[in-house]
Amino acid sequence: MVEYMDDEEEFKEALCKRFNDLKEYKDLTEYRIAKVGGSAQSTIKSVMEGQSVPSVITIRRACKSFGVSLPDFFVFDSVPGEDKHHTPKQIAMIEMMEKLTEGKQDRLLELAEGMLQGQIADEQNAKKARRNKN
Repeated sequence: MVEYMDDEEEFKEALCKRFNDLKEYKDLTEYRIAKVGGSAQSTIKSVMEGQSVPSVITIRRACKSFGVSLPDFFVFDSVPGEDKHHTPKQIAMIEMMEKLTEGKQDRLLELAEGMLQGQIADEQNAKKARRNKN
């Protein structure tokens, strides 16, 4: 869950930690982050040491090095490739859905909605049957 950080110092610390966590996770050097992203190494070092708050442009450039999207960068409690919010089956469904045309996505959604309505009806009927049995 992404939380709003009201305190500027807390946000700066979170950015510093995020840079360092991704650097460690990806086994990158400050030089490599700067070179791949197109930032000055001194800028990256300053951010990673908590001495400065990076601009959005610097973060976007670092994201290129880290291999994460800009929105994913701001999910502070996650690492690339780790999804705490979806099961493996849900991730597989999302990945398949992304490969389908828009029309086929619509048809798949209609199918899923029909299946869900059927499941809800089945559950309601089972509940009624249990009540009638007692």
